Amino acid sequence: MKRPVILDCRHHITRLLVQREHCAAGHANRERVTNDLRQRYWVVHLRPTVRAIERDCALCKRRKARPQVPATGYLPRERLEPFKRPFSYCGMDYFGPMVVKVGRRREKRWGALFTCLTTRAVHLEIVPSLSTNSAIMAMRRMAALHGGSRWRRMEWRYIPPGAPNQGGAWERMVRSVKSALTATLNEKVPAEEVLHTLLTDAEYSINARPLTYVSVDPNDPEALTPNHFLLGSSAGLPYMGPCNEADRRTWRTSMALADQFWQRWVREYLPTLVPRGYS
Repeated sequence: MKRPVILDCRHHITRLLVQREHCAAGHANRERVTNDLRQRYWVVHLRPTVRAIERDCALCKRRKARPQVPATGYLPRERLEPFKRPFSYCGMDYFGPMVVKVGRRREKRWGALFTCLTTRAVHLEIVPSLSTNSAIMAMRRMAALHGGSRWRRMEWRYIPPGAPNQGGAWERMVRSVKSALTATLNEKVPAEEVLHTLLTDAEYSINARPLTYVSVDPNDPEALTPNHFLLGSSAGLPYMGPCNEADRRTWRTSMALADQFWQRWVREYLPTLVPRGYS
Protein backbone atom coordinates (compact mmCIF):
# COMPACT_ATOMS: atom_id res chain seq x y z
CA MET A 1 0.00 0.00 0.00
CA LYS A 2 2.87 2.36 0.79
CA ARG A 3 5.00 1.50 -2.23
CA PRO A 4 2.76 0.30 -5.09
CA VAL A 5 4.23 -0.77 -8.38
CA ILE A 6 4.25 2.16 -10.78
CA LEU A 7 3.08 1.16 -14.26
CA ASP A 8 2.90 3.02 -17.51
CA CYS A 9 -0.63 2.94 -18.95
CA ARG A 10 0.78 2.66 -22.47
CA HIS A 11 2.69 -0.56 -21.80
CA HIS A 12 1.32 -3.85 -23.10
CA ILE A 13 1.77 -5.61 -19.72
CA THR A 14 -0.25 -2.88 -18.02
CA ARG A 15 -3.11 -3.32 -20.45
CA LEU A 16 -3.05 -7.09 -19.88
CA LEU A 17 -3.31 -6.55 -16.11
CA VAL A 18 -6.24 -4.18 -16.51
CA GLN A 19 -7.91 -6.61 -18.90
CA ARG A 20 -7.51 -9.47 -16.38
CA GLU A 21 -9.15 -7.44 -13.62
CA HIS A 22 -11.88 -6.39 -16.00
CA CYS A 23 -12.73 -10.04 -16.76
CA ALA A 24 -12.54 -10.95 -13.05
CA ALA A 25 -15.12 -8.24 -12.29
CA GLY A 26 -17.59 -9.85 -14.70
CA HIS A 27 -17.24 -7.18 -17.42
CA ALA A 28 -19.58 -4.94 -15.47
CA ASN A 29 -18.28 -2.74 -12.65
CA ARG A 30 -15.71 -0.20 -13.78
CA GLU A 31 -15.22 1.20 -10.29
CA ARG A 32 -14.43 -2.25 -8.89
CA VAL A 33 -11.72 -2.75 -11.52
CA THR A 34 -10.24 0.62 -10.62
CA ASN A 35 -10.29 -0.19 -6.92
CA ASP A 36 -8.76 -3.67 -7.33
CA LEU A 37 -5.89 -2.34 -9.40
CA ARG A 38 -5.32 0.51 -6.97
CA GLN A 39 -4.63 -1.96 -4.14
CA ARG A 40 -1.39 -3.19 -5.76
CA TYR A 41 -0.44 -0.90 -8.61
CA TRP A 42 -0.17 2.76 -9.36
CA VAL A 43 -1.18 3.00 -13.00
CA VAL A 44 -0.64 6.37 -14.57
CA HIS A 45 -4.00 7.59 -15.96
CA LEU A 46 -5.80 4.60 -14.45
CA ARG A 47 -9.41 5.54 -15.14
CA PRO A 48 -8.89 6.36 -18.85
CA THR A 49 -7.05 3.04 -19.21
CA VAL A 50 -9.93 1.09 -17.61
CA ARG A 51 -12.41 2.86 -19.89
CA ALA A 52 -10.29 2.07 -22.94
CA ILE A 53 -10.10 -1.63 -22.03
CA GLU A 54 -13.86 -1.74 -21.50
CA ARG A 55 -14.46 0.02 -24.80
CA ASP A 56 -12.29 -2.49 -26.69
CA CYS A 57 -13.72 -5.58 -24.96
CA ALA A 58 -15.57 -7.75 -27.51
CA LEU A 59 -17.99 -9.16 -24.92
CA CYS A 60 -18.90 -5.70 -23.63
CA LYS A 61 -19.47 -4.50 -27.19
CA ARG A 62 -21.96 -7.30 -27.79
CA ARG A 63 -23.74 -6.70 -24.50
CA LYS A 64 -24.10 -2.97 -24.97
CA ALA A 65 -24.80 -3.01 -28.69
CA ARG A 66 -27.96 -1.20 -29.76
CA PRO A 67 -29.63 -1.41 -33.16
CA GLN A 68 -28.86 1.56 -35.32
CA VAL A 69 -31.82 3.83 -35.87
CA PRO A 70 -32.56 3.90 -39.60
CA ALA A 71 -32.79 7.19 -41.39
CA THR A 72 -36.34 8.53 -41.52
CA GLY A 73 -37.68 8.51 -45.05
CA TYR A 74 -39.88 11.11 -46.65
CA LEU A 75 -43.62 10.61 -46.64
CA PRO A 76 -45.32 10.16 -50.02
CA ARG A 77 -47.01 13.17 -51.55
CA GLU A 78 -50.44 11.60 -50.96
CA ARG A 79 -49.98 11.95 -47.17
CA LEU A 80 -49.29 15.68 -47.41
CA GLU A 81 -52.04 17.02 -49.71
CA PRO A 82 -54.36 19.43 -47.85
CA PHE A 83 -57.47 21.24 -49.11
CA LYS A 84 -58.80 18.22 -51.00
CA ARG A 85 -61.85 16.07 -50.51
CA PRO A 86 -61.35 13.15 -48.08
CA PHE A 87 -60.52 9.86 -49.79
CA SER A 88 -58.94 11.63 -52.75
CA TYR A 89 -55.95 9.43 -51.89
CA CYS A 90 -56.82 6.25 -50.10
CA GLY A 91 -55.42 2.84 -49.28
CA MET A 92 -57.40 -0.39 -49.38
CA ASP A 93 -56.96 -3.63 -47.45
CA TYR A 94 -58.96 -6.67 -46.40
CA PHE A 95 -59.28 -8.22 -42.96
CA GLY A 96 -61.04 -11.30 -41.69
CA PRO A 97 -62.61 -13.72 -42.30
CA MET A 98 -65.55 -13.22 -39.96
CA VAL A 99 -68.22 -15.89 -39.51
CA VAL A 100 -71.86 -14.76 -39.70
CA LYS A 101 -75.11 -16.62 -39.24
CA VAL A 102 -77.41 -16.72 -42.27
CA GLY A 103 -80.51 -18.66 -41.35
CA ARG A 104 -79.31 -21.99 -40.00
CA ARG A 105 -75.98 -21.98 -41.79
CA ARG A 106 -72.74 -20.16 -41.21
CA GLU A 107 -70.88 -18.22 -43.87
CA LYS A 108 -67.66 -16.26 -44.08
CA ARG A 109 -67.49 -12.53 -44.61
CA TRP A 110 -64.52 -10.22 -45.03
CA GLY A 111 -64.08 -6.57 -44.20
CA ALA A 112 -62.84 -4.12 -46.83
CA LEU A 113 -61.10 -1.14 -45.26
CA PHE A 114 -60.56 2.14 -47.09
CA THR A 115 -58.45 4.75 -45.34
CA CYS A 116 -57.85 8.32 -46.45
CA LEU A 117 -54.10 8.85 -46.58
CA THR A 118 -54.44 12.56 -45.79
CA THR A 119 -57.16 12.85 -43.13
CA ARG A 120 -56.67 9.26 -41.80
CA ALA A 121 -60.42 8.65 -41.98
CA VAL A 122 -61.66 5.09 -42.59
CA HIS A 123 -64.61 3.54 -44.40
CA LEU A 124 -65.62 -0.09 -43.88
CA GLU A 125 -67.51 -2.42 -46.18
CA ILE A 126 -68.57 -6.07 -45.84
CA VAL A 127 -67.64 -8.28 -48.79
CA PRO A 128 -68.88 -11.86 -49.22
CA SER A 129 -65.77 -13.19 -51.00
CA LEU A 130 -62.23 -12.39 -52.08
CA SER A 131 -63.23 -12.17 -55.74
CA THR A 132 -62.51 -9.25 -58.04
CA ASN A 133 -66.24 -8.57 -58.47
CA SER A 134 -66.74 -8.16 -54.72
CA ALA A 135 -63.77 -5.79 -54.49
CA ILE A 136 -65.05 -3.65 -57.37
CA MET A 137 -68.56 -3.44 -55.91
CA ALA A 138 -67.11 -2.48 -52.50
CA MET A 139 -65.14 0.30 -54.19
CA ARG A 140 -68.29 1.49 -55.99
CA ARG A 141 -70.16 1.71 -52.68
CA MET A 142 -67.30 3.64 -51.09
CA ALA A 143 -67.02 5.98 -54.07
CA ALA A 144 -70.78 6.60 -54.06
CA LEU A 145 -70.54 7.80 -50.47
CA HIS A 146 -67.24 9.68 -50.52
CA GLY A 147 -65.99 10.03 -54.05
CA GLY A 148 -68.86 10.34 -56.51
CA SER A 149 -67.77 9.07 -59.92
CA ARG A 150 -64.05 9.46 -59.22
CA TRP A 151 -63.51 5.71 -59.05
CA ARG A 152 -63.49 5.59 -62.87
CA ARG A 153 -60.25 7.61 -62.88
CA MET A 154 -58.33 5.63 -60.30
CA GLU A 155 -54.57 5.28 -60.43
CA TRP A 156 -53.50 2.06 -58.73
CA ARG A 157 -50.25 1.54 -56.88
CA TYR A 158 -49.50 -1.87 -55.43
CA ILE A 159 -47.13 -2.99 -52.71
CA PRO A 160 -45.08 -6.18 -53.21
CA PRO A 161 -46.73 -9.44 -52.05
CA GLY A 162 -45.61 -10.48 -48.61
CA ALA A 163 -44.52 -6.95 -47.63
CA PRO A 164 -47.25 -5.59 -45.33
CA ASN A 165 -44.69 -3.28 -43.72
CA GLN A 166 -44.99 -1.08 -46.81
CA GLY A 167 -48.70 -0.62 -46.09
CA GLY A 168 -48.48 0.69 -42.56
CA ALA A 169 -51.06 3.41 -43.21
CA TRP A 170 -53.86 0.86 -43.56
CA GLU A 171 -52.38 -1.97 -41.51
CA ARG A 172 -52.57 0.27 -38.42
CA MET A 173 -56.23 1.01 -39.16
CA VAL A 174 -56.97 -2.71 -39.50
CA ARG A 175 -55.61 -3.21 -36.00
CA SER A 176 -57.85 -0.41 -34.68
CA VAL A 177 -60.90 -1.97 -36.33
CA LYS A 178 -60.12 -5.39 -34.84
CA SER A 179 -59.69 -3.83 -31.38
CA ALA A 180 -63.04 -2.03 -31.69
CA LEU A 181 -64.80 -5.22 -32.83
CA THR A 182 -63.28 -7.23 -30.00
CA ALA A 183 -64.65 -4.74 -27.49
CA THR A 184 -68.20 -4.72 -28.95
CA LEU A 185 -68.71 -8.16 -30.48
CA ASN A 186 -70.39 -10.20 -27.76
CA GLU A 187 -71.70 -12.98 -30.02
CA LYS A 188 -69.20 -15.32 -31.59
CA VAL A 189 -71.37 -15.82 -34.69
CA PRO A 190 -73.55 -12.70 -35.17
CA ALA A 191 -76.13 -12.18 -37.84
CA GLU A 192 -74.93 -10.33 -40.93
CA GLU A 193 -77.06 -7.30 -40.06
CA VAL A 194 -75.53 -7.20 -36.57
CA LEU A 195 -72.03 -7.39 -38.03
CA HIS A 196 -72.82 -4.58 -40.48
CA THR A 197 -74.04 -2.41 -37.59
CA LEU A 198 -70.94 -3.16 -35.54
CA LEU A 199 -68.66 -2.24 -38.44
CA THR A 200 -70.52 1.05 -38.83
CA ASP A 201 -70.10 1.78 -35.12
CA ALA A 202 -66.41 0.86 -35.33
CA GLU A 203 -65.98 3.17 -38.32
CA TYR A 204 -67.54 6.08 -36.43
CA SER A 205 -65.48 5.37 -33.32
CA ILE A 206 -62.19 5.26 -35.24
CA ASN A 207 -63.02 8.45 -37.14
CA ALA A 208 -63.67 10.20 -33.82
CA ARG A 209 -60.12 9.59 -32.54
CA PRO A 210 -57.98 12.73 -32.09
CA LEU A 211 -55.23 13.47 -34.56
CA THR A 212 -53.70 16.32 -32.58
CA TYR A 213 -52.95 17.10 -28.95
CA VAL A 214 -56.04 17.02 -26.67
CA SER A 215 -55.94 20.18 -24.60
CA VAL A 216 -57.78 20.48 -21.26
CA ASP A 217 -57.88 24.27 -21.51
CA PRO A 218 -61.51 25.34 -22.09
CA ASN A 219 -60.32 28.22 -24.27
CA ASP A 220 -58.60 25.92 -26.78
CA PRO A 221 -60.52 24.32 -29.66
CA GLU A 222 -61.29 20.63 -29.56
CA ALA A 223 -58.74 18.24 -30.99
CA LEU A 224 -58.86 17.68 -34.72
CA THR A 225 -60.38 14.32 -35.77
CA PRO A 226 -61.18 12.65 -39.12
CA ASN A 227 -64.86 13.27 -38.41
CA HIS A 228 -64.22 17.00 -38.70
CA PHE A 229 -63.55 16.51 -42.41
CA LEU A 230 -66.42 14.03 -42.88
CA LEU A 231 -69.16 15.39 -40.60
CA GLY A 232 -68.03 18.85 -39.58
CA SER A 233 -67.25 17.91 -35.97
CA SER A 234 -65.92 15.01 -33.97
CA ALA A 235 -69.43 14.10 -32.78
CA GLY A 236 -72.94 15.46 -33.21
CA LEU A 237 -73.94 18.34 -35.44
CA PRO A 238 -71.24 20.50 -37.06
CA TYR A 239 -70.51 23.85 -35.47
CA MET A 240 -70.71 26.41 -38.24
CA GLY A 241 -69.07 29.23 -36.29
CA PRO A 242 -69.42 32.97 -36.77
CA CYS A 243 -69.48 34.50 -40.24
CA ASN A 244 -69.59 37.97 -41.72
CA GLU A 245 -72.74 39.59 -43.10
CA ALA A 246 -71.48 39.01 -46.64
CA ASP A 247 -70.85 35.34 -45.92
CA ARG A 248 -74.23 34.28 -44.55
CA ARG A 249 -74.88 31.95 -47.43
CA THR A 250 -74.51 28.34 -46.43
CA TRP A 251 -71.99 27.31 -49.02
CA ARG A 252 -69.60 30.10 -48.10
CA THR A 253 -69.90 29.23 -44.42
CA SER A 254 -69.23 25.56 -45.09
CA MET A 255 -66.24 26.43 -47.26
CA ALA A 256 -64.86 28.68 -44.53
CA LEU A 257 -65.36 25.86 -42.02
CA ALA A 258 -63.56 23.35 -44.24
CA ASP A 259 -60.69 25.80 -44.79
CA GLN A 260 -60.44 26.28 -41.05
CA PHE A 261 -60.11 22.52 -40.51
CA TRP A 262 -57.47 22.24 -43.20
CA GLN A 263 -55.53 25.19 -41.78
CA ARG A 264 -55.50 23.45 -38.41
CA TRP A 265 -54.43 20.24 -40.16
CA VAL A 266 -51.45 22.04 -41.71
CA ARG A 267 -50.56 23.89 -38.51
CA GLU A 268 -51.13 21.19 -35.86
CA TYR A 269 -51.08 17.73 -37.49
CA LEU A 270 -48.69 17.98 -40.42
CA PRO A 271 -45.57 18.83 -38.33
CA THR A 272 -46.11 15.69 -36.23
CA LEU A 273 -46.00 13.25 -39.16
CA VAL A 274 -42.22 13.11 -39.59
CA PRO A 275 -40.47 14.71 -36.61
CA ARG A 276 -36.86 15.45 -37.41
CA GLY A 277 -34.20 15.34 -34.72
CA TYR A 278 -30.47 15.91 -34.57
CA SER A 279 -28.10 13.38 -32.99
